[in-house]
Amino acid sequence: MKLFLISIFLLNFSFLIGQNSIDLNSLPDVESYTVVMTNPIADTVIIALHGGPTDMLYSGEFDFFEGIPTFSVVEMEQYTHQHPEIFSDSSMTLEEAIVYNDTTIALLKKVVNHYNDLDKEVVLLGHSFGAFILGEYLDDYGNEDLHRIIPMAGRLNMNDEVWNAFADGYHAEFSEDDGLTINLTLDMDPSEWANRQLKAGIAYNRYVDSLATLDLTNLMYVYAEYDVPVGRLLDDELDMLAATGASVLMVPQGGHSSMFELQYMNQVLGFIRENSVVSVSETILVEADVNMYPTIINNNLIVDSKKNGVIRIYSIGGQLVFEKSLQSGVNDLTLNNLISGIYVASYMTIDNEWKIQKLIVK
Repeated sequence: MKLFLISIFLLNFSFLIGQNSIDLNSLPDVESYTVVMTNPIADTVIIALHGGPTDMLYSGEFDFFEGIPTFSVVEMEQYTHQHPEIFSDSSMTLEEAIVYNDTTIALLKKVVNHYNDLDKEVVLLGHSFGAFILGEYLDDYGNEDLHRIIPMAGRLNMNDEVWNAFADGYHAEFSEDDGLTINLTLDMDPSEWANRQLKAGIAYNRYVDSLATLDLTNLMYVYAEYDVPVGRLLDDELDMLAATGASVLMVPQGGHSSMFELQYMNQVLGFIRENSVVSVSETILVEADVNMYPTIINNNLIVDSKKNGVIRIYSIGGQLVFEKSLQSGVNDLTLNNLISGIYVASYMTIDNEWKIQKLIVK
């Protein structure tokens, strides 16, 4: 049986981009689908949107901002986190996927309203699939109710060949050599059907056109030059961002999660605090004195730190796959449960010093 949301789907559906018509009063209470990670009394609220789509909220990834005492980091469950059963729906249509995604946007709007009513400065921060969610939020609701909006590793106009491949049930990604060449995998895996419909159901949007009339001076788009899952921003996307006053931060030769490196996070922090109405006296985070090796691992990772801290390891899609508190000194971690692939290791010391490093698991 289809989920209750299908009943709100318009029979005269079209691919025209328009205002989200979901009644916010029909949605759950904000407290039931948000997780306050840090400092609920802070003046600035970072509402964080993770990558995916996934069947649950994998907390973490935005721990850089958790180390800043004047920020409250709030993670939000997406519609798929609340209804993981939809991933087993091998008959999901693209139209249904769009409704599910639109419901996530409406859930986000309700969270924004909640914190605006509390007189907080609201910042939206989204990575990967979360970045696409932010594009759709702007399209549906604009940006006048936001202090800053920062999509990372997303796209404004995903290549038609890519989103059409997802809609047909196939996989598509970009070459790590240039972030431009499209590689298709014609595997038609029924277990991935719903996931790919959800991706197509947001990547089909043409935000270069629909957002062109907005003043985007409160937006910073962060992208990587050699991003495998989503590719790099193209000229039409960059031209649109320039014309609307947006800021752009490019990670040279970077991959999908490379913008989480300290130097880029500090630039994002500077953008958030620029012209802020909040008086703060915080310091830019510094890099932790820690070594993590080897970078190409089979089963074990050595973490040699001068201070106690927490290590978190994320998949390339932003899912938290390992977390552990460590003592200062040499720590030998067994990671034999990780499948082969690219990961990002983040270490935060007890003094909020931070280090991030890419790992390859053989």
